[in-house]
Amino acid sequence: MLPKFLFAFLSLVTVSLLFSSPVISHEEKPDGKTSLPERKHAVLEDIKASHQAPLSLGTETLPSWTQLLAHLSEKNSSSLSTNAEPTKEASSPDSDSLKEVIHRLYRNDQEFLLRAKKDSILPPIHLGWLFHGFPHTLSEEHIIEIFIQAFYPDPAINSLNLFTGEGLPSEIIAQRITGYLICQEIVTLGSENTGSSPFFAEAQKQLKNLNSFLRQTVQNAYRIGIEDWDSSATYPLSISAWLTLFDNATSPDVRDCARAMLDWYAATIALRTLGNTFGGPESLHNVMPSPLNDLSWLWWGEISRSTLPVSDENSLLFYASLSDYQPPVITQALARKTSQTLYGQYHESKPLNLGKKETPFWQSRVHFYIGPSYTLGASVLRPTGGWTSFARQEILWKLVAINRAEHSASWLVTGSSGRDPWRQVSQWKNVLFDVWHTPMDSSELANKARLTIQGANPNSWYHQWQKSFAKRFPDDRVTPNPVKINKIAGDGRRATLSFPSADSALSLIEQIVFIQLDQTYLAIRSINEKSPILQRTSQDTVLSDPVPLGWFGGFIIEVGSQSEYPTFSDFQAAIHNKKSEIYISANSGKIDYTNLSGERIQFSYNTKGSYTEPIYNWGYGDTLGQSPAWPTGEGHGRVPLLLINGEKTPTLSQGTVYQGPALTLKNGILTIEIEDNLYQVDFSGEQPVFRQNERSSQDNLKTNDKSI
Repeated sequence: MLPKFLFAFLSLVTVSLLFSSPVISHEEKPDGKTSLPERKHAVLEDIKASHQAPLSLGTETLPSWTQLLAHLSEKNSSSLSTNAEPTKEASSPDSDSLKEVIHRLYRNDQEFLLRAKKDSILPPIHLGWLFHGFPHTLSEEHIIEIFIQAFYPDPAINSLNLFTGEGLPSEIIAQRITGYLICQEIVTLGSENTGSSPFFAEAQKQLKNLNSFLRQTVQNAYRIGIEDWDSSATYPLSISAWLTLFDNATSPDVRDCARAMLDWYAATIALRTLGNTFGGPESLHNVMPSPLNDLSWLWWGEISRSTLPVSDENSLLFYASLSDYQPPVITQALARKTSQTLYGQYHESKPLNLGKKETPFWQSRVHFYIGPSYTLGASVLRPTGGWTSFARQEILWKLVAINRAEHSASWLVTGSSGRDPWRQVSQWKNVLFDVWHTPMDSSELANKARLTIQGANPNSWYHQWQKSFAKRFPDDRVTPNPVKINKIAGDGRRATLSFPSADSALSLIEQIVFIQLDQTYLAIRSINEKSPILQRTSQDTVLSDPVPLGWFGGFIIEVGSQSEYPTFSDFQAAIHNKKSEIYISANSGKIDYTNLSGERIQFSYNTKGSYTEPIYNWGYGDTLGQSPAWPTGEGHGRVPLLLINGEKTPTLSQGTVYQGPALTLKNGILTIEIEDNLYQVDFSGEQPVFRQNERSSQDNLKTNDKSI
């Protein structure tokens, strides 16, 4: 049955490579003069060179998906790498091998399914790509069988149906796109076909429903953004799915929607990219380094491929290499930061996962700053609690500094991972505040959160979800309860930040840690201790600041560049000249700081308020996104107050998702403008409209209001 097939097939994606080997390096000049087709070809050559071991189809050991695709693409790689149509042979060893693998994966193995679900294996996009990338490797009978099993799944796992399944937003998209492509196949076979005839009407109906769903998904991205935003963990799955749809949808309207979504990703990833390193905060991150780094190399080719092999954990690179999609030309300038007009602060609006999108409380903000040699981005004004396990996977801020060493990736500096219930982050341009607190009653507050989320009370979130799930999917016997709490320690809390030790200059002068990363300079102050506590090894440098009960700790970071201060000593002197203009209170969480540009920045930790939790895996009840009544009051504040020269930071006007010097997304119109070049995707109507160097009649993207 299809869910079994899908679970088994995705296991080839999520398990470790059975035959792994390092990436084969490809010499490339730092200015990135190789073309996109050449870089695609290099990836395909890596796949073949890394997986020469023959497929052991007659044994119990299943091949890795990269082995399978390398085997299948052996005769097709040269044409695919230049965006030509793949070779389509009705009968070949490739076809026979694939059919044998598919038959073996159809095994009715309940134990395997239980293990697969336990490991969170989810329906993949890979099936959709496989039978479209190699359309003659599957017989008509196989396609009919696949549709039957997709539409009438095993009740034991019907919550993961391709048409009604739940999960992370990226997982839902992957399911729906695979379902769309399967329905497209049935409709293509026609109502007169003996095999497809009994299912033609249902496939046609589902194709229409999924068409509307996918269009609405893209429109929402242009209206409010993406729920699992800027995520190295989920973007690879989502982008691969949209690439699959772009390459294989037969409807021009659906292809345009897929292109609009891919242009959205290309623009926002290019904005965050510096030296092929994906910067800024992330809603979910469990891979370091990010697969988005190698995608940046593939799409824009600034420097050599950095780190990850094409593997089960980095399948995105393979999909992008096989796809016909090419990002808008202007995104290369955005990714390479070739113009000073890109510099400045970008304000971004982010929705909470499955939240009430119409309510401002469910929105959060990101500040992202591009300087002459670095980027700095932080998740600010985000009212999430940090009690759930997925909230602990957030990356709250990152600084990326360019490294001019040949073939080298950029420097990466970041703080402790995870949304902490008593950690508040804020940023203004080149200054970042990472402030931690440990309330005196932290143990009592943690117990209240535990009871709300996973307590024995039948009204706890855990039990409410379980009851709702059983009502909606009464026969599902293998899906675990995704509602989990992350335990937060009250004692011994310590704020930390880390960066690579190699080739960095570090000095402690008058209680301030100064760091030079090539052309980028950092000044770091601690909030609790007189100066940051330093631990340095040959690999990493870690700065820390203890946060005892009732007190505040953390860091204040100001960043400068060689283009602003010719020498490291000049930067240090400028920082020390303003030493009298700094006030830090470790017992109140208040900071009064004047930056090197003369702006007075006042940070106030918010100890009292309310919070919510993002619903990353499913919702419960009749309304998707329903959430418990979370504790409020003292100890539950989540959003700090930030004043700039005595005034609150500007708010984003309704309908604005991105606002900055070179990239704006407002009222459904994505605009990239760099010097005299402009590219727009206008999705304010029912279908996207693409414009190159042509301004829309709704050119109201810039305003002089305090709201931006």
